[in-house]
Amino acid sequence: MARRVSVNVVPSHHIGERIVLPRTQTIYHGIPQAHLRRCSIQNSRTFAFVGRLTTEKGLPVLLRASRSLANDGYDFRVKILGDGRERTKLEKMVDQMDLKTRVEFLGSVKPTDMGEVLSDVIAIVMPSVCEEVAPLVAIERMMEGYPIIASDMAGLAEMVADVALKFTPGDSDALKSCMVRVLQDPGLGTKLGQKAQIRASRFFSEKRMVEEHLRLCQELLNAGGKNS
Repeated sequence: MARRVSVNVVPSHHIGERIVLPRTQTIYHGIPQAHLRRCSIQNSRTFAFVGRLTTEKGLPVLLRASRSLANDGYDFRVKILGDGRERTKLEKMVDQMDLKTRVEFLGSVKPTDMGEVLSDVIAIVMPSVCEEVAPLVAIERMMEGYPIIASDMAGLAEMVADVALKFTPGDSDALKSCMVRVLQDPGLGTKLGQKAQIRASRFFSEKRMVEEHLRLCQELLNAGGKNS
């Protein structure tokens, strides 16, 4: 069926290259515009993960990086927002790594409460170990002006482009280095957050997405809508 239509729309160039369908066009996801978050990250030492607690999200990588940071004497905290089948396993890892005073599991958080819960966060960490198509978590947090630290692969790397700190997937030492950079230079987080929001406003606005879909539909109608 996908080979018979006039156009196949995908949310990232990565997935377009993966599915290898003819007449593929990329239209990025769009979300409502957001005002730059009001948060004094200059004094913050808290990181956060937002998402499902599943194997592909790579939480053990973040925990290993956190253990190494703690061993080196860094003062920091990690908030884990979300739930999933790996939660019990991850909580056991936190106990075994003696990270209970540093890592906090907050479970599912209502969208209306997200701003308050993340108000003291210096950076969002996305340590995925499996390919992401076009992760909304990254887009949403970028739109809000949060700095991102992300695995350098697939759709995730495409979404954050050059406005995030990226590290080799699964490499906890590389992730730790990114976290150290932000801890040692709070101004870096501020700059990354500003750049992230500019990129999100340009590429991932709801208005832009609607306009691109309308333009595509108009082009198909003008062409006679053959095979659409």
